[in-house]
Amino acid sequence: MQHAMNEFDNTPEEVRVAIANADLAVQRKDIETALGILRAVNPEAAYFVQAKQRMADIYLHHNKDKQLCVYHWEEREGGEGKEG
Repeated sequence: MQHAMNEFDNTPEEVRVAIANADLAVQRKDIETALGILRAVNPEAAYFVQAKQRMADIYLHHNKDKQLCVYHWEEREGGEGKEG
């Protein structure tokens, strides 16, 4: 994974590698690391929407937090969700 991260650093595909890295963290049951990776995705990035979708999925299925799931889903849609 580190090789891919280095290979795609500062390219549009960098976020896809980050999402894959977050997926690996979820498989390892390292949910906070996965969320940290996804939180770092810039809103201007090409795959920002996919990162937000993945965050919503993690909050719903792993953290069982429907409120944060909805927040990230709405933020993905461009809404002004209220976190908390």
